[in-house]
Amino acid sequence: AAFTHWNLDLSERLGLTVGARYSVDEKEGAMVRNYFSPAPTAVFRLLGVQPGPEYADSFEDSAISGSLAARYQVSDDMMVYASYSRGYKSGGVNIDNTAAGTLVNNPAEVPGAVPLDPTYRSEFVDGYELGLKSEYLAGRARSNLALFYNDIEDLQIAQFIGTQFTIDNAPEATVYGLELENQFLLSDAFSLNFDVTHIADAKFGDDPVLGALADRNFAHAPEWAANLALGMDQPVSSDFSLFGRVGLNYSTELYTNTSNDHMRGNQGELAANVGVRSETAGWTLAAWCQNCTDERYVTQHFNSPLQGNDANGYVSAPRTYGVTLRGSF
Repeated sequence: AAFTHWNLDLSERLGLTVGARYSVDEKEGAMVRNYFSPAPTAVFRLLGVQPGPEYADSFEDSAISGSLAARYQVSDDMMVYASYSRGYKSGGVNIDNTAAGTLVNNPAEVPGAVPLDPTYRSEFVDGYELGLKSEYLAGRARSNLALFYNDIEDLQIAQFIGTQFTIDNAPEATVYGLELENQFLLSDAFSLNFDVTHIADAKFGDDPVLGALADRNFAHAPEWAANLALGMDQPVSSDFSLFGRVGLNYSTELYTNTSNDHMRGNQGELAANVGVRSETAGWTLAAWCQNCTDERYVTQHFNSPLQGNDANGYVSAPRTYGVTLRGSF
């Protein structure tokens, strides 16, 4: 690859950022089946999954990507900006042992069978963003707002469908919404942070090739997500300071996987810490907890092998707490 990046001040208030990258990707992948039971009653053979065809394939692509952004300093306390970016993620060769198909695609097993293409295409995204960054209340408050729109072409979708790991391309997908970040200094010791993200739309395109995913929302893309945190940092002497933080993160319901339609409901988690820091000796001692209320929920469902429509799930980490001592020297 070759790339360049420029920050240009066109005037005291107007600036421009320009970046460009040229990428060349060459990949090779192969699957050779050193052993597979020849028994006609082998379970995966009876299921029509194995043995899939052996293959050796390659993928090559090149692309120009980059960004263009303009920023304008409205005042000493406010800046607005607009940006466009072109993103590129190389395609490749899926090296799962069924990437070229299953038993029915294996000419060594089924005369006249045609192997599938184990490669997947490159992904491109055109991203647009409008934003504002501001400070107010004599510098004791800060708010940043961003509106974003992403148009995605050939989105790469990795799936585990029970007996196979697949990588497919969604011909089109869109994501748009807004982000708001706020920080408030309540006093010399206490600060409050509040962030919220609204994803108005994050969907695969309505394309028949996607099957059940057509016009469906992305996995792990809640409509609303927010964080609220209260922080404290208070000197108690010339050498020691007390610090602490309590934070809540929350998100609305979401799909947990692209391989099925299982969902997780609205969820919030609480985390906290409190400690003491030596300003001269370079050490900190803190007590902390994660998931303090011991919320238990499935973070990701995945299809159970050979169990029909059943699914397993990874469960969230339980309440975790401890004490941490750090030192620098």
